[in-house]
Amino acid sequence: NPPDGASLSRSEPVLLQWVSVDLLQPNEWYVLQLFPRTLDSNQIPTAWTKQTSFRLETGLAPVEGTVAEYSWQISVVRVNRAETGELVLEAASPASEVRTFSWR
Repeated sequence: NPPDGASLSRSEPVLLQWVSVDLLQPNEWYVLQLFPRTLDSNQIPTAWTKQTSFRLETGLAPVEGTVAEYSWQISVVRVNRAETGELVLEAASPASEVRTFSWR
């Protein structure tokens, strides 16, 4: 959610939702990537969450009269520690299909 290609009102927050792949292990995270597709789209940092949803508040919405388009996708990442103590990231799932929405 929202449906692919959805057009959403800038006066409402956008709730991105996805289906759980399974119970996440303590070292696993959903990683949400948002890709701006228009000049009026804000750069939104990658989000790491244990939830199956993420809210984009209206403060990130485009200014009135403009349209911001985004693509987004989810993947599950496993965080492990190497023998050297460094954190190692490992894909725990393939990335989801890329979905799009516009905020008007």
